[in-house]
Amino acid sequence: MLLCEPVVTVVSIVLILLIIAVAAAPLMSALPSKVQRYEARIRGHASQCGITIKLEPAPEIPARFGYRASAHIVAYKKRRPESCLPCVEPKLAVRVDGVWASIPLEQPINQCFEELPEGVQIMELAEYYVSVYWNEKGGEDAVTSVDETLTQMLAMSGFE
Repeated sequence: MLLCEPVVTVVSIVLILLIIAVAAAPLMSALPSKVQRYEARIRGHASQCGITIKLEPAPEIPARFGYRASAHIVAYKKRRPESCLPCVEPKLAVRVDGVWASIPLEQPINQCFEELPEGVQIMELAEYYVSVYWNEKGGEDAVTSVDETLTQMLAMSGFE
């Protein structure tokens, strides 16, 4: 009888721990991952800067530019205060191999966008908003750089 009591106690403890683990597993999986916490922090900072974040597909870039779409890019947008009549059609610029080119002019852009983080791949000027499409890498400093560029783009009517 003395041998049975310790075995029963160990089995009871193992069963109780197993039940707790089964109950806690769904709760642990509901916690945000490190990447999700980073995205929330970055997007919160962007929202404080007045940027709207859209999870939408990037604009179509003609194949002749050699642009390869990244799997994870997000649109950061700022709304223009009023309609910009010269911007009837959206105007695009794409970064390929570190060089910005305007679409459809297929010429390098004269504007200075060196301050932008490496992850910014596409810029768009439209009648009611300006946007950049990027991979959200670089932290809050990168968001600040994107915000400054979006603010400069509000006054632009096209890429030259």
